[in-house]
Amino acid sequence: MIIILGILSVVALPKFMNLGQDAHDSAAKGAFGAFSSGVSLYHSCWAASGATARVEDLACYGDGTVDSSKTG
Repeated sequence: MIIILGILSVVALPKFMNLGQDAHDSAAKGAFGAFSSGVSLYHSCWAASGATARVEDLACYGDGTVDSSKTG
């Protein structure tokens, strides 16, 4: 019985130890996805407003206090 438990722990332990890294990777990917989505929404707002240069206080995004670069 002890041998079976030893074999199971050798096989299963590395898999469970790796879950922490998987959780970290998933959190980082989620944060990057949210940031990327926000940038895309902002750029869409900038382009839809007809802007072709730098804009101060882009009214159609957020609370209207965000500035853009010359490329949106």
